[in-house]
Amino acid sequence: MKRRQEAEKRRQEEEAEKQKQEAQRKEQEEAAKLKQQQEEAERKRKEEEERNKKPATAEEQLLKTADEKFKSETDKSEFKNDMDDFQNRARARNLPQQEIDKTYGQVNRLLQEGSAAVPEEHRQLAAKTLMHQLGRTEYNRPGLPQYLQCHNSSRANPHQTAVYGRRDSSHQCHQRLMDSQRR
Repeated sequence: MKRRQEAEKRRQEEEAEKQKQEAQRKEQEEAAKLKQQQEEAERKRKEEEERNKKPATAEEQLLKTADEKFKSETDKSEFKNDMDDFQNRARARNLPQQEIDKTYGQVNRLLQEGSAAVPEEHRQLAAKTLMHQLGRTEYNRPGLPQYLQCHNSSRANPHQTAVYGRRDSSHQCHQRLMDSQRR
């Protein structure tokens, strides 16, 4: 009988040990699963944060918008090259960074803002064309003086004068044009 009791006691101890080991294994599995879920949630949070992070500069904002709006890799790379050309041209002319940023802001606005009157494809084409022209010196009208005021003339229209002949943003030029027409 004593052997039976000892055997029963050993069996109970072994079973208790098995239960303890099983509980530890389950605990470890749950901890690993929880850790994996936390890592996955952190990864998703970082990805979402990265997607929603507002770019620091007007150039970065425009690049992000262009990346979203242009479907073709060719269009994206040409647009980026035109931006680089404009940046180089603007620096060569000592254009203040603030004016470069304003220009990028207006092109970005052109790409982003939707209107039933102007289809998205047309806004994209206008933005690509504008950026292409801003980066090219061959679009400068020879003989136009730098000090030419923004007004209608036989030599240049107001937008050409604003883009190519002045140092301030086209918005300011447009405001001057509107003010002069009110007088």
